[in-house]
Amino acid sequence: MIFEIENLNFEYSSHIVLKDLNLSVLKGEFFSIIGPNGTGKSTLLRLMAGFLKPSRGNIKFMGYHLQKFNPLELARKRAFVSQDNFINFPYTAYEIVLMGRFPYLRNFQIETKEDHDIVRSAMEKTSTTHIATRSITDLSGGERQRVMIAKALAQNPSVLLLDEPTSGLDINYQIDIMDHLRLLNRHEKVTIIMVIHDLNLAGQYSDRILLLSKGRTYATGSPEEVITEQNIEEVFSLKVNIDKEPERGFPRLMLISRVL
Repeated sequence: MIFEIENLNFEYSSHIVLKDLNLSVLKGEFFSIIGPNGTGKSTLLRLMAGFLKPSRGNIKFMGYHLQKFNPLELARKRAFVSQDNFINFPYTAYEIVLMGRFPYLRNFQIETKEDHDIVRSAMEKTSTTHIATRSITDLSGGERQRVMIAKALAQNPSVLLLDEPTSGLDINYQIDIMDHLRLLNRHEKVTIIMVIHDLNLAGQYSDRILLLSKGRTYATGSPEEVITEQNIEEVFSLKVNIDKEPERGFPRLMLISRVL
């Protein structure tokens, strides 16, 4: 078990964001978190990353209470990729990925050959080697996102947490990013946990899905169990038609109308 979450509550001042959440994520899973805006998806991901502390409840990571890890220990075990990867300083893509080695460097230590080998490997796995010398400010959105995923991989994490990795990208780049994540999950055995809005992408790539509604668990299970016409209508107030993709059988969703 990678994550075990029990009775998780989180609130800002008096505003309840997450309420009595229970969740487990298995090692090696491709796990997606879906739900309407404002339902606590990104907050949950940041709690799992250790950036926020629960108001109540427990989060266990790799069998230990998450708060027991110091920041450097945590950075060596999990990596976080934000949907906001804006960088206005012209570092090269290689320099950005090299920053992922920071948790392994002591004060004023220079990167070793091993560090550079790991960076080159991370860039190969994300198909970013050919843009290594280009400025991050000159890259397209999809290229920049792959560089940030390579930076996360340079941390050698067991778990990769991603907040809206396909946000703002056209369909070609969305599929490109998701295919790379699936390869990392299947071939490199990296556990993937991501927040995503696109229900079709969630259904196509995920092993399991958590559907949040108003800060609570509404459904958890396989894509077929969670992405149903009834669930989508009740949580998103949308009438949809859902069929199965003929080759792999994942659910495909088509919008019919809003529920008035």
